[in-house]
Amino acid sequence: MHLLGSKGFVVALVAQPSEALHDRQMRDNGVIVPLQGGGYTVSSPLWIAGVEKAAATPAPKVGEHGTAILRERGITEEQIAELRTKGVIG
Repeated sequence: MHLLGSKGFVVALVAQPSEALHDRQMRDNGVIVPLQGGGYTVSSPLWIAGVEKAAATPAPKVGEHGTAILRERGITEEQIAELRTKGVIG
């Protein structure tokens, strides 16, 4: 870093992901935000004028909303049960 800096290059250490959580600049700029239910995550970089960002929530577990999505698509309970029996869905 010293050699590169002495030659006019802009250099800096790259933080490890675990360090970002404790980085004051990341928190002050709203990059690291608390999750509902505990923990932290990186905030969405998307800002829409006049629209408040929704609170960050944990990602769903694999298959957590699968049955509801199938119902929305018109799949019957019997068809869902058959898919589950065949191991197509969990």
